[in-house]
Amino acid sequence: MTGTVKRLPDLRLIKGARRLIDGGGHIKGLIAVLAALLLVTLPTLCAEASVVRRTSLAPNIQKAPLPKRHQTLVRLARGKFLVAKRGMKDMRFAQTVILLLEYGSQGAGGLIINRPTPVAVSDVIKDINPGRLASGKVYIGGPVEPNTIVMLIRASKQPEGALHVFDNVYITSRKDTFDNAASDDRLAADCRLYAGYASWAPLQLDKEIFHGDWFVIDGDVRTVFEAGAEDIWPSLMRKLEP
Repeated sequence: MTGTVKRLPDLRLIKGARRLIDGGGHIKGLIAVLAALLLVTLPTLCAEASVVRRTSLAPNIQKAPLPKRHQTLVRLARGKFLVAKRGMKDMRFAQTVILLLEYGSQGAGGLIINRPTPVAVSDVIKDINPGRLASGKVYIGGPVEPNTIVMLIRASKQPEGALHVFDNVYITSRKDTFDNAASDDRLAADCRLYAGYASWAPLQLDKEIFHGDWFVIDGDVRTVFEAGAEDIWPSLMRKLEP
């Protein structure tokens, strides 16, 4: 597997990672574990089972034009942070911060960066070298395809086959990059593994922003790799709210 990607909204890079891991027999009930964790780690437990999948808006809603003035409100692009506002109705995304990986005519995709799980990386990738990365935690990247794994990495040079996200941050699903990070604890400090992702149909994210669900700000490398997960959302909200 090369780990290359043509369009991130359909997240072929992430689906490639799923084939890599499943093909090697490294998943130990990951789907069930992470699906359960996604529910119990929500800031407010949602009892309803009727939450609409974010990629399944009715066609007439997807195609409805945005008000012209919306175009001047925000500039969505890879590397932006989406910060959930208070009162987010979709409990899966309450109090989340999402790093936007792609935005375009085919939709948008991103990773939640502030939801670590108790699951260790070594429980997901069974033959990974022991060390700092192996003992680190897997993050919930979003509710879509929770049995898929990708890695965000902070590096001075773009890793082979990785996609540039912003600044010195890249995303990859290559097994050799995982192994290199696992073999060097200095590299492991600059890596995060995510299971699943968030995705939006064309114009869906635009509409959510227009209706007041998200703040949109520039991404920050230190927030991704150095801030405590529990502090990310409150810290950003203190800066964004009046």
